[in-house]
Amino acid sequence: MPLDLSQPEETQNNDTHAQTLELCESARQLLRESLYDDAMIAASRAVKLNLNCLAAYQLQADLSTICGNIPAGIAALTEIIRLDPECAEAYDKRGLSYSRIGQFERAILDCNKAISLDSLLPNPYQTRAYCLFKLGKDNESNADVKRSLLLSTTPEKTDERDNRDRLAQLLDRADSFLESGRSEDAIQAASAILLDEPDHIKARRLRATAYQHQGRFEEASTDLMEALRLQDEHHLTGRGYLVSIEDEEKEWVHALFPHSELGEIDAIDCADSLIQDTSFVNLVRTKVYEITGDEIELLDWVWSEAAKKKDGLCSTTGN
Repeated sequence: MPLDLSQPEETQNNDTHAQTLELCESARQLLRESLYDDAMIAASRAVKLNLNCLAAYQLQADLSTICGNIPAGIAALTEIIRLDPECAEAYDKRGLSYSRIGQFERAILDCNKAISLDSLLPNPYQTRAYCLFKLGKDNESNADVKRSLLLSTTPEKTDERDNRDRLAQLLDRADSFLESGRSEDAIQAASAILLDEPDHIKARRLRATAYQHQGRFEEASTDLMEALRLQDEHHLTGRGYLVSIEDEEKEWVHALFPHSELGEIDAIDCADSLIQDTSFVNLVRTKVYEITGDEIELLDWVWSEAAKKKDGLCSTTGN
């Protein structure tokens, strides 16, 4: 529907916004129905109506990737970055797109930016690992693979970056209050953190110290005991055996098993059975990692028959 230029500017803007939202929703529905060409037409029309519509550019990027038009996807992601320079996910996706067309240096730059904006995203480490491998930097690549796998399986806090920044500022403030002897202010700041994040170990320890300074030993003891419990719980959740699958381009997580003797046996059996699965195309090998806290160690691996023939390998496992 063409805009009526006789209408007031505010009314025209409202109409344009409504039409843009309608086109974006139509594009999403067409995407769900796998009508990709029609979905792209709707998304492109939305962009023409509103050059600052993030949702429309995101749809263009997703559809371009699905259809294999990597340059068009990069262009759409670049527009998202123009509108939102702090969008880690856009840098992450653009880095992946650059890697797919062999522009590894550009991909690494985007991955670096994504990681600087949100260090808890596993995908930029995985993409950067692949690019570093292609550039012959095996040690750096292996380090990124381990970090990516760890982030994919360890239950770390992944709240919105703005919220993390706010909590960090509150923690710094509570620490400063405590150092200057303002224990009541320190308690208030730590309590504000714990309202949002009851499992925040450092805030709970800090509040316990502030309680101690005030002679409120029962409350201090309660906070310290809870901090110890959370620390033990966090330590346990960061343990286990991880099975990954590696093809000619990347490595990804397949399954996670508990940190026990039976868990290790099940993980190795899983890796052995996966290598026989013909549904995995270009399978190179399966791997078993042991995760202990912030460390991840490669325990065992199984080469595919194709990989063994290609490289003249004799054994089927790493041990």
